[in-house]
Amino acid sequence: MSKQKTGPECGLTKKVFLEQLANGETISSIERAWEMKAQTLPYWVGKWGLKGITSEKARMILESWSEDDGTPLLRSTSKAAEAVEHKPTGLIAINESKESEQLKELAAKLRDKNVAHERLLLLNKELNEKLEEMKKQLAEVTEERNNWQSEYATLEEVYSELKQDRDHWKGKASQIETESQLAIAEIKDEAPVVDNVNHPSHYTAGGIETIDFIRAKLTQEEFAGYCKGNVLKYVARANHKGGMEDLSKAAKYLEFATQK
Repeated sequence: MSKQKTGPECGLTKKVFLEQLANGETISSIERAWEMKAQTLPYWVGKWGLKGITSEKARMILESWSEDDGTPLLRSTSKAAEAVEHKPTGLIAINESKESEQLKELAAKLRDKNVAHERLLLLNKELNEKLEEMKKQLAEVTEERNNWQSEYATLEEVYSELKQDRDHWKGKASQIETESQLAIAEIKDEAPVVDNVNHPSHYTAGGIETIDFIRAKLTQEEFAGYCKGNVLKYVARANHKGGMEDLSKAAKYLEFATQK
């Protein structure tokens, strides 16, 4: 049977790991310094029974070891110094330089991404605010539209009622006009014809016209003089009283005066 491994192939031991961790390194930085595959060291941390280990706990473990078996106390080593003990110096320097450049590039990319992320968050906030404002405006417009639709429906109902009333009263007016015309026609048929020029009704009472009675009682010259006087009377007052009717009366009296 093959011998069970007690550490990673790179040579990192449990004690060296604890020393580097106690000196301020992290599991990730130690893993990179020893050129281990990602997530390899966390496996060995669990394998060593150090899950959840911290810098303080690592220091306490190292101090307990030095008391129990005489092992020297925690050495003041850094990641680079520890690597010098286990790796060729040139290779470590090259790797650390590459890692430093890579870390700088990653940090720059991370900053750029953070800036872009902040811009996106700001833009998203502005868009959300505009969206809320548009939603508010849409709600107001929708409410106003609903109010207008309700008012329009009410006005349409009132208009329909008014139209019905109009049609009703229009029919009534037409009926009344027809009845009025019939009544006027009946009155005209029944009423006597009034002729204030040739046969005045107020001069025909008693069955004989007054002009005929005057003609019978006067001589021809007296009757002619009477007619001339009436001609002058009606002509004089035409512009102030009877107008054309007075002129027609004057002509009628002139006719009476010239009759034999």
